[in-house]
Amino acid sequence: MISFIFRSIRHGLGLGIPSLGARIWTFMVKLLCIAQRFRSEPYASLKSSSELTQSKLLFAEQTFVIRRPFKLAVRVDRVYDNGASLILVELKTRSRRAAYETDVIELSAQRVAVMHSTKRNVSEHGYVLVLHPFSRKQSLLRVTLLSEQSVIALANRREHLLDGLVDPGRPTEHARCQRCEYRIDCKIRK
Repeated sequence: MISFIFRSIRHGLGLGIPSLGARIWTFMVKLLCIAQRFRSEPYASLKSSSELTQSKLLFAEQTFVIRRPFKLAVRVDRVYDNGASLILVELKTRSRRAAYETDVIELSAQRVAVMHSTKRNVSEHGYVLVLHPFSRKQSLLRVTLLSEQSVIALANRREHLLDGLVDPGRPTEHARCQRCEYRIDCKIRK
């Protein structure tokens, strides 16, 4: 079927316009090349980490819900078992090769939920696999996770913020204010 479509395009779509057919043919070949790149192993970088290579994939796209030490529901991207502990991997598509503070907080919350749900030891570090949206280049970044007490403190602060018991305070970086979705409603302005 695809070869028929390509033949039709190559011959000017039967319209007798060879230059139009050639342009469309070139465009379709480029699209086919891009599609073949997408078919390649999307998470090949996971195999580059010796720690993950020697581990077995235990959970993928799994939801964990806990009620203690606080109510929390998380969806993990990947959890690997190396025999001694579980290792969390977060998959991100972004143009910058970077792991952000939000990634660390997300993985740390996942760590608490997985620990309490499985009653297994979860590693104090995790990985963020960054996939560039256009080049499809992958980067595997190791991050140190927050302790359970720090995650509980963040959850408590969030509740106090939502209840209006504490003020949010100024961010350390002014650029964060510029990107914040709540900046119009925020009472803390410079």
